[in-house]
Amino acid sequence: MDTSQFGDQLDSIHSISVEIASLRELPDIYDRTLTYSLALTSSDLSFLGLLSESKDFLELPAVKGTFPFDLDFYDRFHHMPVRDSVFGVTLTQRRSHISNDVAHDPHRVGQPTGHPPVGMFLGVPLRVGDDVIGMVGVANKPGGYTIDDERLLSTFANQVVVAIDNARLYRRQREIRAVPIRLGAAPADARRGQRSRADCLTLIKLDERRAFRGWAATARVAATEADDPATYSWVLAQEAYGHFYGDDFREAVRVARQAQVVAPKTPSVGAVLAAALEARALGVLGRADETHAALREAERILLGLDDATVAASAFGYDEAQLRFP
Repeated sequence: MDTSQFGDQLDSIHSISVEIASLRELPDIYDRTLTYSLALTSSDLSFLGLLSESKDFLELPAVKGTFPFDLDFYDRFHHMPVRDSVFGVTLTQRRSHISNDVAHDPHRVGQPTGHPPVGMFLGVPLRVGDDVIGMVGVANKPGGYTIDDERLLSTFANQVVVAIDNARLYRRQREIRAVPIRLGAAPADARRGQRSRADCLTLIKLDERRAFRGWAATARVAATEADDPATYSWVLAQEAYGHFYGDDFREAVRVARQAQVVAPKTPSVGAVLAAALEARALGVLGRADETHAALREAERILLGLDDATVAASAFGYDEAQLRFP
């Protein structure tokens, strides 16, 4: 492959990665990943595998080929032990593996009856920081795989793992938001809180950035005058969401972090919202280690909320569809 052709393919990966990064549901990410893996490497079979928490088993949530696939076979073998096999060395040795003669590969352990024929294979790991969470494999490229194919698929896999990580964060944020949360507001205060939050989220939804900044400035002043750190944290968390949906991810991270430190003595709703949002923004920025740290912090704060704080109110999560259309 000449340099210009490889550069063109990298440009294609960039366009594909933007598309995959916009997806929020894991099945959609898996499907697009395999479709593009086949196309990028001119293969006729591809699969995506994710390691179990113990790292002992590989789950195949998706397999795709250019030929009819035996679904009964998939049902029987989509959960496999990790070992040194033609595909397994990608996981056990944490590296890419090319085999252009699978039948005589020293790692070959045989294939179960019904397995699609595989003569040539390329596998690349999916990495989150230093942690391997799974792999992408392709098979049967006419003429065999090259180092350029490995570089191309590895580059693509780096983008895929960010999309998978973001989708997992999105799912876990939904789980966090499913716990309705309040700040102990009285009924009249709750109604005012509901209107205030609805105003904030509507401005975000309508992309009224100037009006949103005005809301944020006014809300900050009100929270400061009330000398209520928990409410101030909540206001900052809403402001961080506004920056996130305005595609200013770095400012979203900065404000979200500020929301977590303004009320350090007592776990608060604003801090939970802010930490979860910080994780999502860091995920978009590709900062995997910081993303996981922020998510752990969100879960830690949520567990620290007392029973009186966990109930339906103005500060609950009933606007999920507005915030995440």
